[in-house]
Amino acid sequence: MDPLFPLWSFDMGVKITDTNRIPDLIKSLEKLNRMSIELGVFGSDDSFMAMIATVHEFGMTIKPKGQFLAIPTEKAQGKSPRDFNDLNFISIQNGKKGLLVREEGQGGNGARSDIYFILVRSVTIPERSFLRSTFDEKEKEWTRFAARQFAQVLVEKITVDIMFERLGQRMVADIQKTIRNMDSPPNAPLTAQNKGSSSPLIDTGRLRQSITYRVVRD
Repeated sequence: MDPLFPLWSFDMGVKITDTNRIPDLIKSLEKLNRMSIELGVFGSDDSFMAMIATVHEFGMTIKPKGQFLAIPTEKAQGKSPRDFNDLNFISIQNGKKGLLVREEGQGGNGARSDIYFILVRSVTIPERSFLRSTFDEKEKEWTRFAARQFAQVLVEKITVDIMFERLGQRMVADIQKTIRNMDSPPNAPLTAQNKGSSSPLIDTGRLRQSITYRVVRD
């Protein structure tokens, strides 16, 4: 992956007065040009969360392998239809959708049917970009931050490695903030009810915690 921005093109107005340090500075510049940062959720770390991140970043329409997708209600308590042997199917909207219900009570006036699953032909998850949107918003700010860090490299206060670690940490923090603050497009009402939260990208917090970076050296 190419560097997110050309670190070597910054004009920081640094004047070199100690010519004995020029060889060391050249080494730092050469090292800088061989390094870049990759951001996101890496499949090698967590393939499931990498898939979830991709779905949210770009959006996706999910279709069933069979006839319907089963969307659980609060009654299902996180279980799947296979975990029940007493669900009844009710067709709605001329068979375009369906319900899986469970009879509660002993019959008569005390009996009722509770909806455990809503059956649909497809589910469309809208795009909720947190990587590209953060890059678009923060690119100039990250560039200025990197320039300040590189100025410290030139006067030997920090190394190139420390500079990239600081930049990666800054980028991750900004992306995590985007995830935490995103409120549009909102979750569907049933999704929000099942999660107990209206934050579109946060359920358990696992996606936000999975955002990381790695420094790549050529």
